[in-house]
Amino acid sequence: MTDTNITPLQFLDDSTRIALEDMLAMSGFSLRELIDLVEHGAIEPEGSSTEAWTFSARTTFIARRAAGLRTEFSLDTSGTSLVLGLLERIDELERRMRELECQLLR
Repeated sequence: MTDTNITPLQFLDDSTRIALEDMLAMSGFSLRELIDLVEHGAIEPEGSSTEAWTFSARTTFIARRAAGLRTEFSLDTSGTSLVLGLLERIDELERRMRELECQLLR
């Protein structure tokens, strides 16, 4: 199921699929920039061709984060992808650290 009329206030859950046009509108990226982010592995669409791409709600969050980084730090696509990867790694390490801290408290 592809939701093609996503509004800014709509609740997005893991089952929500975002169409390519909506992803471009929500992220502010051009098609070429989005393709570059996909090629760098920063964003993962589903679909066999660019025209058929859909995105998860989580990918929407990543794309908006990428757009903010690009704007704030004047990054190109490869720089944006690198920073996104590092931030995702930090998030994962912090999550694992919290889990271990909880285990120590038991």
